[in-house]
Amino acid sequence: MGFFTTDKPVAPPRVPTDTVLPVSLWDSANIRRKWCLHYCFRFNDVLDPGELHNSLERLMQIGEWRRLGARIRMNSNGGLEYHIPERYDESRPGFEFNVTNYDIPLESHYLAEKLPRATAQPSVQGCQEEAVRSLFLHPQHPRTLDDWLFSDRPLLDIHVVAFEDATLVSVTFMHILTGASGMRLILRAWSNVLNGREDEVGQLKGIGEDLLTDQSNGSEPTEYAHYDNRVTGIKKWVFAICALWDKFWYPSVESRVICIPGPYVDKLRNEGIEELSHAAAPGQPSPFISHGDVLLSWGARTIVKARGAFPSRPLAVFNTFNVRPTLLQKSASDNTAFIANACLMSPTFLSVGDALNLSLGQVASQFRASLVEERTKAQSQAQLAMKREALVANGSTAFGMDPRSVVIGCTNFHQARFFDIDFSSAVRCPKRHSGGPSERIGRPVCMLVGRDVAGPDLWTMGNVLGKDGDGNWWLTWKLPTQTWPAFQRELESLRAEGR
Repeated sequence: MGFFTTDKPVAPPRVPTDTVLPVSLWDSANIRRKWCLHYCFRFNDVLDPGELHNSLERLMQIGEWRRLGARIRMNSNGGLEYHIPERYDESRPGFEFNVTNYDIPLESHYLAEKLPRATAQPSVQGCQEEAVRSLFLHPQHPRTLDDWLFSDRPLLDIHVVAFEDATLVSVTFMHILTGASGMRLILRAWSNVLNGREDEVGQLKGIGEDLLTDQSNGSEPTEYAHYDNRVTGIKKWVFAICALWDKFWYPSVESRVICIPGPYVDKLRNEGIEELSHAAAPGQPSPFISHGDVLLSWGARTIVKARGAFPSRPLAVFNTFNVRPTLLQKSASDNTAFIANACLMSPTFLSVGDALNLSLGQVASQFRASLVEERTKAQSQAQLAMKREALVANGSTAFGMDPRSVVIGCTNFHQARFFDIDFSSAVRCPKRHSGGPSERIGRPVCMLVGRDVAGPDLWTMGNVLGKDGDGNWWLTWKLPTQTWPAFQRELESLRAEGR
């Protein structure tokens, strides 16, 4: 290689028999091009890798589900395309599938201690990213969009780690393909085929279609409630400076797993509802806040307290919600699987002082009120129109807030019911779990989420992973490393209050 030359990767040659479909404007947003996601599941059962492979292979032979085997390419204009092979074979499979075998029990593996475990009391557990990378993923797993663009790699990369008494399954994919709700639809279809229920596998939609753009047609971006607060122009510079300032003081981040047993969450929710009921005017309907609202409220106030943010500083909490039930009613009401990205943000704006001084129920009710407003058809369509306007202009999705804000983002996976994934037909020698009902056989007991991000992660991010079969709630938060001891102390206070 010469001094002034570099080896540039070269995309594979175009295959004339491939079907070429455009990646939608919505799915090809800059942020989705930067996120490679890893959804990882632990099963306390020995699963047959062959059964898992064959059922997924069969799924891709059913109707439009063959599109899941597409390759991602970039055209001469920088736009992304799906290239779908005419057929799948050993040279061009519909998915990557790797198996690692260990002839030992899981607990005998030297990295087993890194896996999170259910606890009788609220607990912060090990570094999630370390557990994901050391146990779930194979060494050659993809990490960036380039790993797809400059190879003939299909959209899904599956890795099965088999032990004598347990199985770890990971699914790696680009956010371009889908998000949490869409991945759950893929896993549901996969499990239906595995369990002999092919008649319940609906029609796949979303790959090569742009239904969400269609939904924004006719709506004005200015109709969105937070349109005037968009972070544009000078506000973008203020946001960047504040983000860099935070990065200076908090240079490293760490993702950890939190387990909160169900009774503790129930207690928080019941206390919140009771507070709101006492404050409600006579004749008003009974207040409602969900477990997710309460967990987000507790998480947000714990985070700002752990960070020691100034009480006067604005706080912006962005809660992701699924628009399928509102804008894609056919997909939500029948067996159609719209797997493309179909989520928007529900922002709630308050001050750090409000988050700390208001009751947990009051903060949770603000999150609920924001969600109710954002999920209306009119506001969802207007938000889509605003984001479409920004995507056309610069490839990025717009959002509105005070640019000086402490920013927290959270996605609630509970509605996706990942802990209900049913791989029971792949179980070898079914067993009754100690302390758990036999009907949980073939269901995950733990879920982890990892991500490789091309570029800086400027927001504090978290997930409510959901409730497992024993009623434990699982969360993950990616926080500045030095804030975790304070977060741990807050969790100990929750533990003491729940006694």
